[in-house]
Amino acid sequence: MVINTEVAKRWSFLKRAFYRFLTPIIPRLIRSLFHFEVKGKEFANNFREGKGVIFCTNHQSHLDGPIIASTLLPPFGQRQFLGFIGSGKAMQSNLLFRSLTLIGGIPIFRDNPKPTLDYVSKSLHEGFAILITPQGRRVHRTPFHDYFSLAEEGRTGVGRVILTTNGEIPVVPLYIRGTAEVLRPGTILPKFGSYISISFGEPQYFHQYSRTDGWTESDAEFFPKSREITDLIMKSIRTQFLETEKYYLDFLEWKFKTKIDQITVPSKREKEFNKFLHKLARVPPNQIQEFLELKKQ
Repeated sequence: MVINTEVAKRWSFLKRAFYRFLTPIIPRLIRSLFHFEVKGKEFANNFREGKGVIFCTNHQSHLDGPIIASTLLPPFGQRQFLGFIGSGKAMQSNLLFRSLTLIGGIPIFRDNPKPTLDYVSKSLHEGFAILITPQGRRVHRTPFHDYFSLAEEGRTGVGRVILTTNGEIPVVPLYIRGTAEVLRPGTILPKFGSYISISFGEPQYFHQYSRTDGWTESDAEFFPKSREITDLIMKSIRTQFLETEKYYLDFLEWKFKTKIDQITVPSKREKEFNKFLHKLARVPPNQIQEFLELKKQ
């Protein structure tokens, strides 16, 4: 698959028309199919159309991109265009995923990500918004496991983009909850009516990484600094995770009478334990909160 090097405003008339036709429909459809909660939307609204910005999120499901887009695009958001990076291999081999390129999907290939990262940098300079999942792949697991692993799973692509744009592009971190249970791997249809939440965090700025002569990948510090930036972003995503999953984690501590990082189960009960964790993940946080408050009375 050849990477299209033309940013959105240089798309063909038909592609732009197709995008304009679908973007008002998809957000309304998604809002009608799921129970939605969005927090920290003011952080996203700080970046109106024409201002380059990266939105960085955890990645649980193929639904993540469309669902996040539904909060950022009209009629519920203020951006007119949102590009998102997706698996080039999937887009190359699957007609459905290939169609995502018509609504902002940007294919990236693991063995040669540079063309895509360069295209993303160019789009950001043109004032577009890009959604990036630093984990690089879907990670279908429960919040209990995210507690231990999420902050350390970022790949350096987003850090490389920050450096190639010379630290000029801000990042809005966010955490999406519920999509792992709404569309589990191997299933075709999502569980309609399920609870999904998106929590936006305070924007991150990287002016401290600006250099008068800019950055190139041949610089000795380019990849170490990319790693450093990516880790900072993942730490911010984890902050949103901890706020979103507070009652989930509190419930586990109440049930097992110990701190999260001290919970252990025998290997023979691990399957049962994981089943319980997934079941708990389907419960909206406010219901868990109400339960815990009743137990404290």
